[in-house]
Amino acid sequence: MTFARYPDQWTKLREDRSLIPDAVEELLRFESPNQYNVRYSMRDVELHGVTIPAGKPVFLLLGSANRDPAAFEDADVFDIERDRSGPQSLAFGLGIHSCLGAALARMESALALGHLLEFMPEFEVDFDNCQRVSMQNVAGYDSVPVRVRARLQ
Repeated sequence: MTFARYPDQWTKLREDRSLIPDAVEELLRFESPNQYNVRYSMRDVELHGVTIPAGKPVFLLLGSANRDPAAFEDADVFDIERDRSGPQSLAFGLGIHSCLGAALARMESALALGHLLEFMPEFEVDFDNCQRVSMQNVAGYDSVPVRVRARLQ
């Protein structure tokens, strides 16, 4: 979906497959699969002049954090060549709260992109007939109809 919306980025990836790991990271940042998590405060905490009482839910908006202009330059721009030396995506959490399957998910995503580049170097998405998954905190698609164009020579 994202590459269909930003075909120039797909062309870059098609021309330079060494960008696949960076493309995976940018996809995770730009289209965070996990939009939010809920945690509970263990004790009273004051943040920005507001007290969060102990035992209360705190919504961690990961999708929003990954588009925070204070953290990411041109945060709403999808750029697979983005400088990765700054803040990292929170798509899989951070620290002790990071996803145990993050490395596997990254590897599977990189393999999938490589195969898609081979199978459908040029494609069109039927945006009108895409269907989102029906989950509260997960962003993604259940169905994405694609028309594959003839292979490049």
